[in-house]
Amino acid sequence: MVDLPRERLERVELAPFRAATQAGLAMIMTAHVVYTALDDKPATLSAVAARELRSGIGFDGVLVSDDLEMRAIAARWSIEDAAVLAVAAGCDALLVCWSEALQEQAVAAVEREAEKSPAFRARCEQAQGRLRAIRQRIRARPLDDAGFARVIGGETSRAVAAELQRRLGA
Repeated sequence: MVDLPRERLERVELAPFRAATQAGLAMIMTAHVVYTALDDKPATLSAVAARELRSGIGFDGVLVSDDLEMRAIAARWSIEDAAVLAVAAGCDALLVCWSEALQEQAVAAVEREAEKSPAFRARCEQAQGRLRAIRQRIRARPLDDAGFARVIGGETSRAVAAELQRRLGA
């Protein structure tokens, strides 16, 4: 739980999201942190937090949840409830990273809710549209062995490594 004034959230915590949006970043990941100035729910399950990113900052890309199996979520919500709440709040893609059984339960819960609720189904269709748009924007470009060798261990990656070492004082 982060109990900071709204002004601080605007100035510090939301600044990287604002910069990412201005840079055209395609995806942003939510966190399971509770910002009391925004809501009493973790950001992943908070429609208020999603609205802040969408309307307040202008992010129109894919909003992806952090892993719903993490303790901050799993200790309070079942995977089914967490999945439905995250989509309803505004997440377009959900991470369930460890258990295939929990992945299946999350998908089944979202499907059941979409069958019951026209509003939830519309939210799922909105998410699907965003995911489709990102797939069109960012096409996979697999590398052959020579291309892979140029990228990994190439001039650019060596420059990035050197800069990281410089910044870390290593």
